[in-house]
Amino acid sequence: MRIRRRYLSVAAAILAAVAVGVILALLVARQEPSATPEPDVAVPARESQPNAAGREEPRETADVVKTGPDEQDIAEEGEPTPATPLDAPAPETVPDAKDPVGDLRKAIMGGPYGKMPIDELYAVYAHKAGPDARVAGLALLIRKSESLPFLLEELGRGPEGQKIGALLFLQKVAAWQEASARVLHLVRSPETDPNLRVRALATAAVLGVGDARGDIARSLRGSSDETTREVAAFALGHLGKRNDLLGLERALSDGSPRVRIAAAEALGRLGDTSGLSVALQLSSAPDWAVRLRATEALGSIVCDQARLRLEAISTRDTSPGTRMAAVVALHQNRVATMSPEKRLDYLRQCLRTEREETTGWCMKYLFENHREQAAVILREHAPRSRPGELLILARYLWLLDESRI
Repeated sequence: MRIRRRYLSVAAAILAAVAVGVILALLVARQEPSATPEPDVAVPARESQPNAAGREEPRETADVVKTGPDEQDIAEEGEPTPATPLDAPAPETVPDAKDPVGDLRKAIMGGPYGKMPIDELYAVYAHKAGPDARVAGLALLIRKSESLPFLLEELGRGPEGQKIGALLFLQKVAAWQEASARVLHLVRSPETDPNLRVRALATAAVLGVGDARGDIARSLRGSSDETTREVAAFALGHLGKRNDLLGLERALSDGSPRVRIAAAEALGRLGDTSGLSVALQLSSAPDWAVRLRATEALGSIVCDQARLRLEAISTRDTSPGTRMAAVVALHQNRVATMSPEKRLDYLRQCLRTEREETTGWCMKYLFENHREQAAVILREHAPRSRPGELLILARYLWLLDESRI
């Protein structure tokens, strides 16, 4: 079996290079080149260590905390590039296709990814990075009738590594509710490996598995593992109720800054500002990764103090990734104070004028909070979308209306 998987991975990698090259060429061909290159954005929830040249290089820690279909997937690994001012104009784009999302689907399904066996396609998604993984993920989404049974099988009987890969796919590409029972089983089973259980806790939050809320609260309260407590706090921000506030408030005194930040952010998501002082304090921490997560948390804490601090971070922080996180968090904080009508107008304007880092957040916000209007707004924006945006936009549209895939 190991030998067969090795051959499958090699064959899939060769086909991936061909498929992604064709698809990216199609996306780029529908636009005039921008006068300035699009910046990458830092993948959040990473800690850093300097390399030989003294540059920040992220290493994975609890990146599981930032999950779900995520605009950050447009980023490549590496040091983040500087944030742009809030009023900076976006690069010019040229509406060049009446149905770019449909064209993207045809390109994917007409290429190797449309015909590749599901296990080989999944191997591309699981083992590649960058455009290869993103396009393979979209192909798996399009081919749900084949990929969902395969994914459920992996969650049920696959080895630990394969189960983690399946959970990551659910978090980052397709939050399929059909997998909820398998995810809940992984959360509750005493036989689940601790590392796998952490991933299952995060996936339960993304899928909205309310039955896992008690298990998550107990993990926050009783786990000796820092990452488990951090992810549990994150998950309660998505699934928690008013009677979970006390446990999150206690977590504000946790010995780990990561857990304190996650608790502050979760409280903010639940409409409680008691984590403000923690987020403000850690937004000045020496470690840029801690500052970045604290900055993201401030986006969920809706108050004037948080907005003032975010405005300062967006222009003064020494870390480019943290400055960009502040720009996005400011948008998040501002829309929370708006009426639904004004909020939708604001998000439309952001899609038209902001850079990819912010437009990706706009799409995610629409998908999570305004599903009825999201499809219309995203289809309006599709002809003007840049290649990186189109991959994200197509995923949200297909998740909103699978019948259109």
